[in-house]
Amino acid sequence: PSPTPSPAPAAVAGPRTGRLRWRAQLEYIGAGPVAGPDLVYVGDLRTVRALDVGTGEPRWSTPGDGEFRAALALDGATLVAANADGHVYALDAATGDLRWRRRVGDFTDTDPVVAGGGVYALGVPADDSSDTGDVVALDAGTGSRRWTRTVPVRRRNPVHVSGDTVLVSTADALLALDARSGSQRWSGALPEPGPAAAAAGTAYCGDATGAVHAFDLATGAALWTAGASPDELRGPPWLDAGPGRIYFCDGTGNLVMVDLAGRSVGWQVAAGASSPPVVRDGRAVVAGYHVVHAVDAVSGRPQWRFDAADAPADPLDGGGYFDERPRPAVTDDSVYFADADGAFFALDVAGGDAQAPG
Repeated sequence: PSPTPSPAPAAVAGPRTGRLRWRAQLEYIGAGPVAGPDLVYVGDLRTVRALDVGTGEPRWSTPGDGEFRAALALDGATLVAANADGHVYALDAATGDLRWRRRVGDFTDTDPVVAGGGVYALGVPADDSSDTGDVVALDAGTGSRRWTRTVPVRRRNPVHVSGDTVLVSTADALLALDARSGSQRWSGALPEPGPAAAAAGTAYCGDATGAVHAFDLATGAALWTAGASPDELRGPPWLDAGPGRIYFCDGTGNLVMVDLAGRSVGWQVAAGASSPPVVRDGRAVVAGYHVVHAVDAVSGRPQWRFDAADAPADPLDGGGYFDERPRPAVTDDSVYFADADGAFFALDVAGGDAQAPG
């Protein structure tokens, strides 16, 4: 089917301001955050740090040989981190003690995924001109290598694991690999696909044209295509399979909700987004450089926004590029967010009572 035209995005302007719970000053947070019951974890340049969720006080720190630049993965009592030194680290989540460290390439800065007793990561050679990378499956308990699959990559997109299938977005296709062996199951040609997500037997992927594609997860058969944005869809989407919605951020920072049943855009908001979205308890949260926005996940109506104290007047004048900021971590009561200047914030997930400016 032809892509459906997308509506113009609505502006985000309140109606309430976010409420700060605490703030910690670090150096530069390029990895995480991810939150557990008692600790929240971030990668701060060459160090993984654990902070108290209630106060922001430091609890432990563990150094790496390179910078931590990818999202952290918390799997029970184990914290998994990818390091630019080309290794995946598994740490004790309570103490920071190193459990194992395994090489996956010369360099890695993509989000590791823990699923089904395995850790899946992407390692690339030191020579960027090679345009290839290795999808590596490790044993989650020991770090021993299960298999390696070399794939063509232009962007170092994270993999996605759904059941016994590993989805890998390569230079010009979405690949499905067997999670046990790494063998290829199918390939769907796409123009510069972004990271994928899957549930209930269907895989979804955005691309450089702003379209969303749906594939049968078992066979790779193309099911449908819908237009979501005039700009490319970048960063990992958030799939809320129960109500049938998927959330993307596009190349201009719009937060986009696509209704899967209707195969059309439900809403767009101009959030100036520089991080992938998180959806929890009917609330979509996205970070835009120095600003955090929370909107109603069904309607897109703004709930609250938080402007970091040192944010510039124009949010586009600070921070990194769109895909360089970590995704916020959202729990039952808090939102954890890092700005580009190393400030780490814990916000009340419900927001404050005061009227937001703008």
